[in-house]
Amino acid sequence: MVERPASVVVFGSYDAAAHDRVAVLRDGLRDRGHDVVEVNAPLPLSTDQRIAATRSAAGALRLLVAVGRCWARLIVARLRHRARPDVVVVGYLGHFDVHLARLLYPRSTIVLDHLVGLDDTAADRRTGGSLTRRLLAFLDRRATAAADVVLLDTEEQFEIVTPEHRGRCVVVPVGSSDIWSRAAGAVPAPDIDAATLRVVFFGLYTPLQGCPTIGRAIARLAEREDIEFTMIGTGQDRAVTQAEAATGRVRWIDWLDPDSLATEVRGHHVALGVFGTGPKTARVVPHKVFEAMTLGCAVVTAATPAQHRLLGDAVLTVPVGDDAALAASLAELADDRSALRTARETAAAAADAYRPEVAVAPLDEVLDRRDAVHPRRTGLPALTLNAWLRWDLVDPVVRSLPPGRALEIGPGRGAVAARLVELGFHYTGAEMADAVRTSTAALLARRTATARMIATVDDLAPDDRFDLVCAFEVIEHIEDDAAAMQAWADRLALGGTLVISTPADPERYAIFDEAVGHLRRYRTEELAELAQRAGLVDVHVQHYGAGLGDLLERGRNAILGRRLTAGGGAAAGTSQLERTEASNSIAQPPDALGTATRLLTAPARRWQRGRPDRGPGLVLTARRPTG
Repeated sequence: MVERPASVVVFGSYDAAAHDRVAVLRDGLRDRGHDVVEVNAPLPLSTDQRIAATRSAAGALRLLVAVGRCWARLIVARLRHRARPDVVVVGYLGHFDVHLARLLYPRSTIVLDHLVGLDDTAADRRTGGSLTRRLLAFLDRRATAAADVVLLDTEEQFEIVTPEHRGRCVVVPVGSSDIWSRAAGAVPAPDIDAATLRVVFFGLYTPLQGCPTIGRAIARLAEREDIEFTMIGTGQDRAVTQAEAATGRVRWIDWLDPDSLATEVRGHHVALGVFGTGPKTARVVPHKVFEAMTLGCAVVTAATPAQHRLLGDAVLTVPVGDDAALAASLAELADDRSALRTARETAAAAADAYRPEVAVAPLDEVLDRRDAVHPRRTGLPALTLNAWLRWDLVDPVVRSLPPGRALEIGPGRGAVAARLVELGFHYTGAEMADAVRTSTAALLARRTATARMIATVDDLAPDDRFDLVCAFEVIEHIEDDAAAMQAWADRLALGGTLVISTPADPERYAIFDEAVGHLRRYRTEELAELAQRAGLVDVHVQHYGAGLGDLLERGRNAILGRRLTAGGGAAAGTSQLERTEASNSIAQPPDALGTATRLLTAPARRWQRGRPDRGPGLVLTARRPTG
């Protein structure tokens, strides 16, 4: 539990009745003492319908119209709740909603309940061609990039996330909502010694579920009059499942509302999990397994890595896709009621670990560590137009890292420093200019008690090491750039990340470079070689600023050239150090214009992403080896 509650908005076009996960997050955060409200406008389209809509222009248009209507309602709801929340949780299937949340709540921590990707879902359901799959994969990437925290449901799902994004991912089991615990308390459990063993399946008939395996197991038990089945749900594999189970004792139900479903399932001895043979089955533990455990049902499911690791002996398992083993397991429970009683009691006892308040604990800890649950007293300092272009490359890198120790060389007015503190880093800044160092220290003191400012890297203790070292527009001011690069690399912890930026292309060197104390500009290969000679690996150098950055640079050179000509070249007499210190405040907008500069540069930031080999600036990322 956190000491001070956060204000949380659960946001989006989710349907809590269809996806119990949203209710788990909502109720769990509320049970842990946070102030939770919902801003919700359900999108009346199933997962299959959303994926199908991407296969044609007409379908995509219908999807966009439906999303637009939901967004209009969400925007109106946002305007009614004008207070800024600390945290915004975007409900499952919020691949579009997360972008709206980022716009409506620019200063809140955005949490996306991603669970599994649209591309992964399409692959499991065997829908969509290569073009559709590429589009869905793109939507997955953009959605996760827009969030500060990304929720997954198992460690196996975490392992398939690309390494650079894992730092923002948190594993939160799907759990079961209060509906199921209420049903367990209100509805009597079936008699263990009843003449008939009652077995239930509920869910969508997708390949993940492996329903044809269930159908074949039902057929194998057709002569057992003491075993009967209830099959609840619809989907692509229902027809073949019914065909396989044609000779069995089965009751078929299309679907039920959440309360009625919980009541119905409670009346059964055994609930069936998932038995699909695809890769997705191996990585997930579905809602219904937790829900059935909460109701006190014995659970029989496939022996997959995720279910074995998370549930252990709380469930009974059979080999994936093995209908004979499933039939044998159910027959054993029908014949041995003592084993049935043990299985039910074990499942019910384990379910307590997945009730909402406990299930959301990993998310609660991350929000507390990132200081996201505490009210921010001031907004973030404004970035210059050029700095926004640079930050577009830097932001995904620093967000992909677990919050740790960060060292910034030459933080200037503290715009990046404040952002690193917001992300949960324990910050140290090395700034030579006394006045700038004092003002930046004051800025950070209003945000955290752990940040510190020093004059140079030499002021650090010899064994001080950092998970992140960064220097933006600094190395071009230093005479011995190789020594500086080595000194920064030496301050990295094993596996730590270096991020620096610098002006690109020596042929661009002009009057502005001289005026602000630049000694040189770099080609990509030159900058990469400096990092490699310092012993760093995974070196990557990319241009930024194509388009707007080019225009800004031309404008600075033209304006400065005219000023120096009119003034007789007065700036030429200043020292290189003085010119470097003066560069801290060039074109620095007031903080009140922070949102305006962000919005103004948004089209330019999108434009430059497609031109990583062009632009007046470079961003280098590299890593210190772990061994």
